[in-house]
Amino acid sequence: MLISLEEEEQESNLPLKRTKQSYGFSDGYVQISVDNINFLKDRSVTDIVFSPHNPNTIMTSHRAAKETGDTFVDQYYARSIICVWSILEPSQPLKMLVAPCQISATCFDDTVLNLIYAGLTDGTVCLWDISEPIDVHQQNMFVDMPVLRSPTYCTYDINEDIHLSTVTAIKSIGYGKSASKSGSSMAPSRLISLSEDGKMIVWTVIQLSEPPMMAEKQAMIELGIAYWGRVKLVFASLLNPLKYLKNLSDMSWGIQLLCMVRTMSESVNLLIGSNVGKIVHMHVSGAAVQPVPVFKNASGKEKC
Repeated sequence: MLISLEEEEQESNLPLKRTKQSYGFSDGYVQISVDNINFLKDRSVTDIVFSPHNPNTIMTSHRAAKETGDTFVDQYYARSIICVWSILEPSQPLKMLVAPCQISATCFDDTVLNLIYAGLTDGTVCLWDISEPIDVHQQNMFVDMPVLRSPTYCTYDINEDIHLSTVTAIKSIGYGKSASKSGSSMAPSRLISLSEDGKMIVWTVIQLSEPPMMAEKQAMIELGIAYWGRVKLVFASLLNPLKYLKNLSDMSWGIQLLCMVRTMSESVNLLIGSNVGKIVHMHVSGAAVQPVPVFKNASGKEKC
């Protein structure tokens, strides 16, 4: 109750800006102060996502800088970055995350408040646990700059079924029906990633109940998890939406899957858009996947 009252008070004190044209549904807008952060100026914003847990929290994805300096600091802050913002305090981001490659898709976890995922242009899927203490991400650069959080886990060469092209969409689909909270791990949620070449992977998100022992840490680093990490992705299954577009024999070699949306119901349905004007409908229920093709009589790229 007190939190709700505090948020209402903050909202009433927001410095709303007015547009030249009046809109009946809005009293104004709040400007996110990206220009206050020098190393984000003039960078393209490639994605914006609202948190499913808090309507006042958003995540923005920023393309890597086109030009970088020669120093470590310049190159460190020139990488592709995710910012988590509160609309109630838009002057500075709450968290800043950094990726090893260009970020191409992002999402929050549907059920776990502190998990964020991103797909990269090289096919890697990254996970950040933003509840981690900030000191494990500190860099000894002796400069007064924001701390960038490195990924908790990255899917580097975990098996031959990883993405080999740009990840175009990534969606959290919550807990599986068979999940159990017993054992050494919390109940796993699930994640779906889609790459441009048509490969779709279902991941299980595992949260370790205890931090790894020192002897285990090196082995975990080799498997893609940071030495401080307590969350990882486990490959669950590989799906092939392209097989439902095989009737397009004349252009099947050039088909790309560009976007994906999902329903918020327990029985998850996925709609996948392609560059040939066709849409594939896939249904996910627990561990079973029963895809059904749905075609749109149109030509050109479909964007979800």
